[in-house]
Amino acid sequence: MKTSPAPETMRPAPQWHDLDADRTPKYIQIARELRTRIESGDHYQPGECLPSSKYLAVQFSVSREVILAALQALVKSGHLRHVESKPHQVIWEPVPAPKADPPSILA
Repeated sequence: MKTSPAPETMRPAPQWHDLDADRTPKYIQIARELRTRIESGDHYQPGECLPSSKYLAVQFSVSREVILAALQALVKSGHLRHVESKPHQVIWEPVPAPKADPPSILA
């Protein structure tokens, strides 16, 4: 005869929001958001410095270590430059779209 587990050891069924939760590490999520802000040019322009890691940590509600990991990922991807004890600087330049050749008129 099988016995069912005691009610206090049973785990509740997962909720839909748990199943749909993004499992991507937070530093990658933040790096993607910052990359979008850099590439769009709406927030940060080439040559401009990003806010301090402390400010970004407050803005994204994460620890400073998570922000530093995100910034390091953007340095590796070529979007930012970092010099010791200086703020991170945007170095990403948008690639101009190739010019389309005018349609040729064949007579």
